[in-house]
Amino acid sequence: MRDELGLTAELLLVGDRVDAATRVEVTRWESMPNLPFAVRVIEVDLGESGAARNVGVSTAAGEFVALVDGDDLVSVNYFAEAITLLRRSEVEMVAHPQYVLSFGARSLLWEVDSMLGGHVDYRDLLRHNLWPSSSVARHATYARFPFRSLDPELGYGPEDWVWNIDTVTAGITHASVPGTVFFYRVRSAGGVNHRHSRSLLPPIDLAGLGRVAKCCCGAGGRSLRCVAR
Repeated sequence: MRDELGLTAELLLVGDRVDAATRVEVTRWESMPNLPFAVRVIEVDLGESGAARNVGVSTAAGEFVALVDGDDLVSVNYFAEAITLLRRSEVEMVAHPQYVLSFGARSLLWEVDSMLGGHVDYRDLLRHNLWPSSSVARHATYARFPFRSLDPELGYGPEDWVWNIDTVTAGITHASVPGTVFFYRVRSAGGVNHRHSRSLLPPIDLAGLGRVAKCCCGAGGRSLRCVAR
């Protein structure tokens, strides 16, 4: 499908304070022959996921950018189907996999909500992280809405949840890509899922989120359910 869509791609590996095992894997990909895409490696010393993602976005050369953490996996059709959805959209959009399958220390399958189907209540955005960290959007969208810098020592996070709220508040539509899967590794100890279970959301624009909910009620392009007054 990549060839049918006329797509070219590069794999941009951003290593933030990588350990020896990660560096070995990065080097393996960098030296792998006969790949159908280019591989570039950037090493940074930031200690913060959002800042590392911003570096990747600023370095990426393509029209579209897909973000996937190094220990997660996605279905083989995810990137091409997401780009197809984005190209057809008449509104600025962020695409996510339709399903999340957790593996490792916990096994769980859940379907991701989509604003295109009217299944999102803005109160849910504050209670739960509705969309996984993996997303695909136009480069211009990520550049216009960089991830907030959230120092883990301050106890704020997760950065992708905050980014989801910030972009919805700005009027960006989040949609799921039919027939695609995100495979999320859950560790028994350590890892970002354990750190984020103890984190708090930083200050957000509640008034702005409420205004978006009001203006989107009954809209044909996207749906964000309102709170009854």
